Amino acid sequence: VPVPVDSTGAGDAFTGGFLAAVLDGADDRAAAAEGCRAGAEAVATVGGRPPP
Repeated sequence: VPVPVDSTGAGDAFTGGFLAAVLDGADDRAAAAEGCRAGAEAVATVGGRPPP
């Protein structure tokens, strides 16, 4: 489980993960889970962008 260090970008990451999953054909529950996964990964990084 990622340790949250910075909430910058969490909402954007959630939205991106959710929409990508919906466009891939996921139902609402699966898309929400993918959004949560992306948001959780985003808060484990300091700043709005992951390092290259």
